Amino acid sequence: IVGPGSKALIYALQMALAGDLLLPTPSWVSYAPQAKLLGKRVHFVRGTAVNGYQLTIEALDEAARQAQSDTKILLINSPNNPAGYMFAPEFLQELADYCRQNRIVVISDEIYARVGHGFQPHVSLAEFYPEGTIVVGGLSKHLSLGGWRLGKAVIPKEQPALMPALRTIASEIWSTATGPVQYTAVTAYSNDPEIEAYITECSQIHATRTQHIWGLFDELGMTCPQPQGGFYLIPNFDRWREPLARRGVPTSEALAHYLLERYHIASLPGTAFGVPSEELSLRIATSYVDMETDEAAANVLTAWRQTPDKDEFMAQHQPQMTRALEQFRKFISDLETADGNGF
Repeated sequence: IVGPGSKALIYALQMALAGDLLLPTPSWVSYAPQAKLLGKRVHFVRGTAVNGYQLTIEALDEAARQAQSDTKILLINSPNNPAGYMFAPEFLQELADYCRQNRIVVISDEIYARVGHGFQPHVSLAEFYPEGTIVVGGLSKHLSLGGWRLGKAVIPKEQPALMPALRTIASEIWSTATGPVQYTAVTAYSNDPEIEAYITECSQIHATRTQHIWGLFDELGMTCPQPQGGFYLIPNFDRWREPLARRGVPTSEALAHYLLERYHIASLPGTAFGVPSEELSLRIATSYVDMETDEAAANVLTAWRQTPDKDEFMAQHQPQMTRALEQFRKFISDLETADGNGF
């Protein structure tokens, strides 16, 4: 089924499927509110900064035991926003076995499937659990088409009641995706070699920029999982809890505000993604800086094609990102200065 964006389809799927929602954290900001709008119970599958916020079967089982419904929905996202991890095939096999045994239907949000960083190929849970996995994707991420809302959901034939329910929901809410976007999708999904090459180039640029930032975060001693896909990072600042507390920063919300006000760094607090407020984690997006306009984005693409050395590309053609990273370096230096410089 096709709809006006993958977000609308995920909401429709939650509407059509019975059961409590099992939601790994951190996770995209819309999943839990959608469930709550529908009156569903949300059971968070807690990840930790120490293990890179990876989903584990043990944490999933703990959350599933709290669910009161006979059937349950698990909503996963790989590559993950905001943690950047991708599921390995070995873990997906374990997850498939667990979900099959426990009658869990899975919504697999794979909107970033084509924005991998080259560490491993994207593999869908549907390869191991085809009868119980609904795969969702769309145009906006890998084709740089934010705002061109077209999503798709692949429904297993083993869920015969689901497609009629989705059609009913679609007919009463959106009817169809807008015509111009449908024509765009026909072109986007045509396997045109030029488009495929563009997707590859853009994924490489996102990977280079995101890995460059992660490298600095790692150098500065932040606890931050190395992203395997997408264009987000989730650094944790618990290591500096005491100097931050002296500056009146006890929560991730306060930390995001402090960074914006004092260092002009924009971020989102971990709480927006289901991380407890006392965990000093932030979501950093890498996709927009130095590419704020069509002209700027085109300049970055041209520079990428003309600058094969990645370090040189970052140093010479990413001025705003370079300044932002200098501010991050100053922020950590200020925290570690004994006299409280930067307070």
